[in-house]
Amino acid sequence: GGSATRGITLPVAYRDRQRPVAELQIAEHAAAALDDGTVLVIGGSRAELNTPSFWIERIDPRAGTVTRVGELAAGRQRTEVTALGDGRWLLTGGTLAEWIPGRTTEIIGIGAGGELRASGTGDMAHPRIGHTGTLLADGRVLVTGGFSSGEGNPAGISRSAEIWDPASGRFHLLPATMATARADHTATRLPDGKVLIVGGYSVEASPPLAEIFDPATETFAVLATPGLASRAAHAAVALPGGD
Repeated sequence: GGSATRGITLPVAYRDRQRPVAELQIAEHAAAALDDGTVLVIGGSRAELNTPSFWIERIDPRAGTVTRVGELAAGRQRTEVTALGDGRWLLTGGTLAEWIPGRTTEIIGIGAGGELRASGTGDMAHPRIGHTGTLLADGRVLVTGGFSSGEGNPAGISRSAEIWDPASGRFHLLPATMATARADHTATRLPDGKVLIVGGYSVEASPPLAEIFDPATETFAVLATPGLASRAAHAAVALPGGD
């Protein structure tokens, strides 16, 4: 039969706006978000270096700090970083400052004490730039396309794919290839475990926009996309509903 009123204050910080955190003169680097809200910035082209960077830095957006926490075996830029889901990230391809056998691909991880570790995990069958790295449901990583060397492809655009196996720490080149050569495309894992590959630069006159990779058979199949235009250097994000 009565009413009561109480006032509360709800602090809201940084809604719908951006704020500066730190200044870095860097481009073509990789980034990995950590569970504690900090971010790793990996390699890249940096103003203070005249070669691809081997630095790994940690940005804390709350404190506004940048701390160097580790180094790669060799500097790299335009590398592909794939989260492995266990606190580690696989770094593949890109422009390397130095070719070190066994370390052209690397894994970085955070130890129990917060220390960062970088270690080699073999070499891909072909050096690649502008490729994709997609974590499969079984923990393997699918690497597709990109600009590669050693394959003899027109314009250097690859249609090959390979898979990194965490059990062996090695890559194996797939016998099956994509329906078309692609570089600067996207590859997104779907809820059923298959991978949707879209767009990219190609030398073909009318390349198929999309295709599906099936991990069970390790084969590719063209996906019809009537009315959709070609694209490259775009982004693709899996939505919660499966789209």
